[in-house]
Amino acid sequence: MRLSRSQITFLTPLLVALLLAGDALAQRFGNNFYAQQQMQRQQQMQQQQMQMQRQQEQMRRQQEMARQQQAAMRRQQLEQQRIMQQRRNVAIQQRQISMERHRKAAIQRQEAQSKKIAQENISSNRQATNQGVLKYRNLEKYRQERLLRLKQEFFQTKQAEKKKADKRETVRLFSLTETFNSVSGGRSLSAYQPSKVHTTKELSTQRKTAQVSAKKIQASLTNNFNSSRKAKMTSIAFNQTSKNFRNCGQNCDSTLSLSEIRKIITSAQAPYKGSTVIGHALSKHGGRHPEIWGKATDAMDSWHAQAMRHLREIVRAPGEFRKSTNDKGISFIEKRLDDGRGIRLNMDGTFKGLIE
Repeated sequence: MRLSRSQITFLTPLLVALLLAGDALAQRFGNNFYAQQQMQRQQQMQQQQMQMQRQQEQMRRQQEMARQQQAAMRRQQLEQQRIMQQRRNVAIQQRQISMERHRKAAIQRQEAQSKKIAQENISSNRQATNQGVLKYRNLEKYRQERLLRLKQEFFQTKQAEKKKADKRETVRLFSLTETFNSVSGGRSLSAYQPSKVHTTKELSTQRKTAQVSAKKIQASLTNNFNSSRKAKMTSIAFNQTSKNFRNCGQNCDSTLSLSEIRKIITSAQAPYKGSTVIGHALSKHGGRHPEIWGKATDAMDSWHAQAMRHLREIVRAPGEFRKSTNDKGISFIEKRLDDGRGIRLNMDGTFKGLIE
């Protein structure tokens, strides 16, 4: 469509005005948009700053809480250390108190033991003194009784001799082996009868005296016979023991007789250097090998008792006595147990020593 000149003249200013108005509107709206964007940016920056502040505050709170937790843990550790130290101190004090109590108790026991030993010594001395006095009194009493008895016997003997001297004829006593004849040597029966008739009391006294003398003689003979028989039997048993040990071969039977065991024990208990033979031997072997023979106190009685217990166990234990010969050609009888203990005997069956 073609416009006329008038229309173009009319429309041209209108278009210019429209362009100017559009430019103004565009400028106005453009400024507002930029302002809004700037405001949004500022708001975003403020929000970011606030968020950063909140994060920093939160981190600060977390750090503070961590510091508080560390402080609480440190306080708890210090409290635990204090409690443990306090318990340790209490335990040390209790241990010291217990040790002091034990020390006092040991001192009291030692004092009581020393007092008891002193009292026992005093009582033993007093008892020994009393026994000595009693023994002296008994001896004195026995001496007085013996003197009185001797005096009575002396007077009785004198009276009997006096009575015999007064007799005109003596009474003949017949033995049990002699045959009585009515006539002997050309004399009648009246020759054997005494001129003086003895009373029943005198005959009873003489009979009792004869019976007492006969009993004393019989007891003396019996004691002498028993003692000699016992000594003979003992010597025979010991000789037989020595013979058995000498005649045994390389291995001897472990079943010993009562006399052989008695001989070993008797020879082991012989006194030697303030103790016994076996006690002295155990004091040396026990000092070298306490794991075999055990430990004992310094008292000799303790060594002897422990050694005798070892000896009885070794003798009664199952096993064999073996004959051994040393480098010098001397032979012994030995018996060893599996636990390391052993004894050595001489060839006559007497105790020689302990061996491991």
